[in-house]
Amino acid sequence: MKIKFSKSLKDLYYQLKKIDNLNNLDNYILDEYLTSSYTSINEDIINQIVKNNSHINKEEAFKEAFFSYFELEEEDDETSDLIEYNKLADFKLLDSSIIENNDYFKFISSLNIDNLKSNNIKLERNYYDKYEGFLYDEVSLNSSLYEVNKLGFFDKKTTYYNLIDFKNDMNVWMNITPFEIQTMKEAISSSKGKVLTFGLGLAYYPYMISNNDDVKEVIVIENNKEIIDFINNNLISKFKNKDKINIIYEDMYSYIKNNDLSKFDYIFIDTYHQAYEAIPAYFKLLNKLDSSKSKYSFWIEKSILIEIRRYLFILLSFEFEKSLKKEYSLTPSQEDILNILNKVYEDYEISEEKDIYSLLDLKNIKETLIKGKLYE
Repeated sequence: MKIKFSKSLKDLYYQLKKIDNLNNLDNYILDEYLTSSYTSINEDIINQIVKNNSHINKEEAFKEAFFSYFELEEEDDETSDLIEYNKLADFKLLDSSIIENNDYFKFISSLNIDNLKSNNIKLERNYYDKYEGFLYDEVSLNSSLYEVNKLGFFDKKTTYYNLIDFKNDMNVWMNITPFEIQTMKEAISSSKGKVLTFGLGLAYYPYMISNNDDVKEVIVIENNKEIIDFINNNLISKFKNKDKINIIYEDMYSYIKNNDLSKFDYIFIDTYHQAYEAIPAYFKLLNKLDSSKSKYSFWIEKSILIEIRRYLFILLSFEFEKSLKKEYSLTPSQEDILNILNKVYEDYEISEEKDIYSLLDLKNIKETLIKGKLYE
């Protein structure tokens, strides 16, 4: 980056740094809840709160329980900002029909899944307990660059399904939850003609689009043979439109290198669990997919771009506060990402406030990465 420093730019940077710190705090609180404390709010606690405050609804009761557990005081300036800007208190009571009325959920519920297992893989029921919070959609970024997460809950015990890989410490290969259902809606509705998808999972995406009359063929690329055999034998063989689906056992990068992507009408990439895991593949594939002229999308792409935006803010911080570079503790993969972005943006000029906002704009980030052409 080439920065023409001025007082107005420095003032804007420190303003954005406060926003970044608030975003990090919001993510830290939610991550702590989702990974370690998701059982901390239950039916007894909610009922007691409602009993003591008959005028409040279940969403307000969940908020009170959440804030009490994390000892958050609304009068505190930082908490007040989290509520106002990051919408931390906007917890949503969801209808379980989000899952139960889903076509794939109905299909899989009709199977006797107790017998669906192999040496290392098993399909199993799991459930959200009453008032157990979970993310139901991906993070968004508002016009002021505050990140907004979407945490919801059910007021009834609600079943969903996991695909478990025993070989990798009981790793959840994929599950079908409101998050997956919501974040795949656009890709499912956009799929037409001959479709290529990377990543098989529970075959949720192939199942959903195969039932679309506008979809004529679905090619799935998957590099785990045991997953392919398990899903083919136990699930796809029972799909109504199974003849549309063809699974190819191959590495994603190998397939892309050896095949013409332009012959597909739509391409969908879903080979990762979290946005931060997707960044290396996003860097490598973005220009290749864009140049194919086929319509394409990455699962949770907005979240991926927000994650990349965080790295860009780190690079910006290194320019405005030189000492920070020594203070950051980065993994080798994080350093690789920063190095790539540093190369892409080495000639990016910042002389006005609008240049910083443009740097951090998600649409501009994607366009800049496509033009970078570092991944061919």
